Amino acid sequence: MYRSPIKILTIVVSFLFGISTAFAAFTDVSSSHPDYEAINYLQTQGFISGSEDGLFHPELGLTRCELTKIALKTAGIALITPPTSTFPDVSISSWCHAYAYTARSNGILQGYPDGTFKPNNKVTEIEALKIILNSLGAQLLSVTQQRYIDVRTTDWWAPYIEYVRTYNLSDMPTSDYYGIQNQFLRAKMARVLYRGLMVKQTGQPFAADFDSSLDDLDSTLADLDTIDWDSWGI
Repeated sequence: MYRSPIKILTIVVSFLFGISTAFAAFTDVSSSHPDYEAINYLQTQGFISGSEDGLFHPELGLTRCELTKIALKTAGIALITPPTSTFPDVSISSWCHAYAYTARSNGILQGYPDGTFKPNNKVTEIEALKIILNSLGAQLLSVTQQRYIDVRTTDWWAPYIEYVRTYNLSDMPTSDYYGIQNQFLRAKMARVLYRGLMVKQTGQPFAADFDSSLDDLDSTLADLDTIDWDSWGI
């Protein structure tokens, strides 16, 4: 069975990063769930721990501070704990304090025009993409074509959506509207973060159909010997 070099590299990177598909991380995420591998990966790496009831709740949204915490942990960004708060609605005693301050200090987010962070607001699609991609250090793309009515080429969120489309971080809406103010669901959070990490490692669009199971690893490694790496310039 033929595998492209990009697909093989993606599988190897996934293996080296310790992705395990041997067990379900949460009882409400079965192995048949479309985002099972992404959710399981983030859990086994310690980036997510689920809700207080021990479940993941993939169909629910999450708050701005919850996503900020997960994005910073996934990206490996060290927390900064300042003596004063950077947002008037995030007290220094709040668990969100260090995450909000760190995100702002690293240029990941700036807050709302009124100076607030609104930590308990449900994060929207465009807010979430900005937080995730900025945390991962994604090199945003220029936008020359308007694909959705609510995403003009000059909108600040357009490059983030274009990055998601170009690098296959998630399925794109088929309607005329992207839904920029839709709630960003937990399942999509796992999908975009997981795929974003793989893209960061390979520099290539995510191959959604690759199999990173251990059963497939031996044949994948064997395929490495058949590639003419000189022709790739590696």
